[in-house]
Amino acid sequence: CRCAIGRAYYAAYNVAVAFLDRIGFATTNTHNCHQAVQYALNQSSNASLRDVSTYLNTLHVERRLADYE
Repeated sequence: CRCAIGRAYYAAYNVAVAFLDRIGFATTNTHNCHQAVQYALNQSSNASLRDVSTYLNTLHVERRLADYE
């Protein structure tokens, strides 16, 4: 289960990064890049992208719990 949660999170995160790059939002590989991706999606005027931000955050929390708890 731990592996599946981690893979699900990183698959979703990488798709989000690719999407943001494609629409011209520059992403970085800094210590807060995961939060920056979630924030960028959450600030969208598109309700579906805000939902994606919420789902990505949930997966991120679950991944951290699976990896470190």
